[in-house]
Amino acid sequence: MKRIIILLILLIPITFFAQSEIKQLVKEGIELHDAKKYDEAIEVYERALKLDKKSSLVHYEIGFSYFAKGDHKKAVKHMDKVIKNEDKHLKDAYVTKGSALDIMGKSKEAVKVYKKAVQEFPDNYLLQYNLALTLYNMGEKAEAEMNLIDAISLNPSHGTSNYLLAIIKKEQNRRVESLLGLHFFLLIEPNTTRSESALAMLMELMGEGVEKKDDKNISISLGDMDVNDDFSSANLMLSMLAASKLSEENEGKSEQTLFYESTEGIFKVLDEMKKDKKGIWWDLYVTFYGSLVESGHLEAYCYFITQTKSEVETKWIKENEEKMGAFYDWLKG
Repeated sequence: MKRIIILLILLIPITFFAQSEIKQLVKEGIELHDAKKYDEAIEVYERALKLDKKSSLVHYEIGFSYFAKGDHKKAVKHMDKVIKNEDKHLKDAYVTKGSALDIMGKSKEAVKVYKKAVQEFPDNYLLQYNLALTLYNMGEKAEAEMNLIDAISLNPSHGTSNYLLAIIKKEQNRRVESLLGLHFFLLIEPNTTRSESALAMLMELMGEGVEKKDDKNISISLGDMDVNDDFSSANLMLSMLAASKLSEENEGKSEQTLFYESTEGIFKVLDEMKKDKKGIWWDLYVTFYGSLVESGHLEAYCYFITQTKSEVETKWIKENEEKMGAFYDWLKG
């Protein structure tokens, strides 16, 4: 019995020093990975695995480096070892494995991985988003939409989820919902390459179905509008606002003024329609924009989300620091 106790005592420092060396090697590997020296990072992680071949930390990091260098098959192999251990690296392992499978063209397998991950981590918005993206690329837009709504409900400020949801609604010819998603995305991400594309899409939606035939005739086409749709009235209002921009009474107004007036109009109509309606469109988007109109900061908002459009918008933002500051303070609150 004494010999066993002595052996255990002797093993404690050996284990401690081994774990300490593993942590140091992982730190070195991460630095190499961050410098995009993936092969060198993998060599370091291999040394760490010789000290502990079951370490989830090491398997995750080496798998992540394989993923980054494009060896997705080996990335999956190491992530499977992490998933088997079911420890604190499990969630990230699911994400990496799912992404690797998707890139390899094994989308159905990726969906299975993500769905299992979502069951285990229902409060993780990134897992919901990754599942939605894979489903969307497979053409399963309705199911993707459900997961995106879950992702946004968990984290409304995740811009990419809002953007993809807006794209799906546009492809479904759901004009008003798409417009709301684009507005929210541009609030979160107003000044990137994606912002330029989102803003162009937003402007397209705002003018959709309206054509000026001549000085006296403006045509409005509503397409196949469903009168039972919650947004049918808003869709009609959106077209009317677009048509009014082409009328004589609005000649001479700047693009910025017309955008502000149209935005205010549609937000007010939606807020009036809200009543007892439920769902992300009403609880998040419409509620937020109704509050924005009431706050008096809509002008600053309109310039903020259109800042990639031209120098006019960026100049206004620079020259109106007080208004922008008040808008930012309102957002924080």
